[in-house]
Amino acid sequence: MPIDPSGHQSFSQRAAPIARPGPSGLQSQAMVSSSQAAPEETMSTTPPPGSQGPSGPQYYRMTNNRRGICLILNNKFAGGPHQRRGTETDTENLQMTFKALGFLVEVKDDLTAEEMCTFVADSAKRDHRNFDCFVCCILTHGTEGGLQGNDVTSIVRLDKLAEPLYTSKCPSLGGKPKLFFTQACRGSNKQGAAEVDSDNITSMESEEEDATTRKIPDRADFFYSYATTDGHVSYRHPTKGSRYVSVLCHVLNQYSDDDNYDINDIMTIVHNEVSNKKGQTQMPSYESTLTKKLIFMPLLTPGQEVMT
Repeated sequence: MPIDPSGHQSFSQRAAPIARPGPSGLQSQAMVSSSQAAPEETMSTTPPPGSQGPSGPQYYRMTNNRRGICLILNNKFAGGPHQRRGTETDTENLQMTFKALGFLVEVKDDLTAEEMCTFVADSAKRDHRNFDCFVCCILTHGTEGGLQGNDVTSIVRLDKLAEPLYTSKCPSLGGKPKLFFTQACRGSNKQGAAEVDSDNITSMESEEEDATTRKIPDRADFFYSYATTDGHVSYRHPTKGSRYVSVLCHVLNQYSDDDNYDINDIMTIVHNEVSNKKGQTQMPSYESTLTKKLIFMPLLTPGQEVMT
């Protein structure tokens, strides 16, 4: 199925890359400015022979033919009052998008909270040394307390779900980006409309003595993207799927082949388009402990056949 999030506002042309300082600790973005930022000064991004995308110490490596594993946890809640109509469209769009980006996509439907944890934990036990990245997409109901299992009663927090991927527990993903995209409500409040200025986040640094062994904090290199802000609802069309996933896949397909756009730039565009969609207001958000720029360079064009 082609990805065509009709009805949302789209950038008429690609904006200039967005300059930002490097992250320090947990960086959170809830609202963004839609004004065009000045281009940032960058080093040459010409890829070396045999690889794709920019290289250098400021970039995560994305050169393996198989970028990594992409898990999709799709809770449909079928046959009851909580049925998530349209979630199959989201699943299909995510599968097509991440396969085109070079990921091995694995889908599991209708999991309890415990089964969701087991699915992620089992993946963390695998050897990721020949992978560059890890992605987990979660499509379910949610509350302020966490993500609901398909049995409706069980709930798991996202940080608990991600814990098996910590560097100390999954060394083969140490220093590699681990991305979570969640399509779920985070409460029952509806978004109000207000004009908010974005803040510039400045990193704080302190000098340390040189060490022979690099230690990677457990919570480093994580990226959590949410369909909505904490405490609020998200929206899903019964046939077209959710606003958030539809726009996310559309923007990834449009900008991932441009090495001027890292994951932060891509999510800024996603936030802009979702928040400007007509109808009920919705504002996605994200939290990040990424330590480098992450740029997706697709191996295939969307819709092209891929081996699984």
